Amino acid sequence: MKKVTALLFVFLIVISAIAGVGCSQQDDVIYNVIDNVSESDVETTSRMNFKKIYYRNFSAGITDDNELYTWGWNNTFGQLGVGDTDNHNEMNLIMTDVSDLSVSLASCAAIKTDGTLYTWGKNCGDGTTEERTEPMKLMENVKQVSLGPWHSGLLTDNGELYTWGDNDSGKLGCDEEYCTQPVKIMENIKEISVGYHNTAAITTEGELYVWGNNQYGQIGDGSVKNRARPVKVMDNIAHVSLGCWYSAAISDDGSLYMWGSNRYGMLWDNSEEYSSSPIKIMDDVAFFDAGEHHCAAVTVDGRLFMWGNNDDGELGIGTKKASAVPIKILDDVVWVSAESEYSLAICSDGKTYIWGGYNDRSSTVGYPCRLSNKEKLSPTKISF
Repeated sequence: MKKVTALLFVFLIVISAIAGVGCSQQDDVIYNVIDNVSESDVETTSRMNFKKIYYRNFSAGITDDNELYTWGWNNTFGQLGVGDTDNHNEMNLIMTDVSDLSVSLASCAAIKTDGTLYTWGKNCGDGTTEERTEPMKLMENVKQVSLGPWHSGLLTDNGELYTWGDNDSGKLGCDEEYCTQPVKIMENIKEISVGYHNTAAITTEGELYVWGNNQYGQIGDGSVKNRARPVKVMDNIAHVSLGCWYSAAISDDGSLYMWGSNRYGMLWDNSEEYSSSPIKIMDDVAFFDAGEHHCAAVTVDGRLFMWGNNDDGELGIGTKKASAVPIKILDDVVWVSAESEYSLAICSDGKTYIWGGYNDRSSTVGYPCRLSNKEKLSPTKISF
């Protein structure tokens, strides 16, 4: 009788786990998320839903209640914002009333609902080169912030773009070699993106400007010449995202365009090393996030497609084989982040999925996500 009861209990757990998978995959996808329900699906004593999460060499996310939490093993520069440089696998509440968040490998920035921007870690923009272990108020009336590995940018409520940090290849858009505090670059801007080696801005009229390094044509002006000033690339643009050596933009009609390096097939074509002009990739795209060398696109109906490099399973297709063709991974996706070795998606039902990092080179996830190597090759649901 005890054995029968135990078997029934296990059966009910399995059925409950399968039923709990809200984002579904199609039959043509290589690996099925339902087959990969792991111990990470077990409910914790604290249940919270996130609307945005980043996994770099530390983790940070904003909950549906606008609370900002950080955690992770790498806090060398104080990027967790907890007042020290110790590792913290537990989740730490840093701020409340947070509307937006951006992170880089060594820093973090948050905008509160009243428009106040706080930064901490490295390259804080406070006029010094000191590292900050706690959030520091930088500016008011900020609409958007974007952090890159070596430089950063912010957008004010009145459409002014400011940049700071390292200016190698002219990516700040000014004449200084290094700026320790924000420098005004443009006006009448509605969106910005800071990449590894470039900066991009969309004007209120939909004009896309890109500048900085152009080794692989990632500026998109038909050349491979570096630009220290904003260069107009396209019209009628709604969204822009910059990767390591490539760029992407979504037009007003939902068309996805990409240009720059094609080393891992990011441009959906294996025939060319790079393209210095935009190439149309897909239709009906609502959001795009450029990872270091892999791509994530969410269509208007919530389908998530991924392609590019896959050395660590960051495409979520069940193998480590790269793909030059977009592969559908999940449905009902409302937000996605393509990191260096990881990918993460949040679905309309509030469930969070993560995959990648197969080789554990950075162990970026930390608590509360503990995944085996097999699980990291496809989307695995995690609970907080």
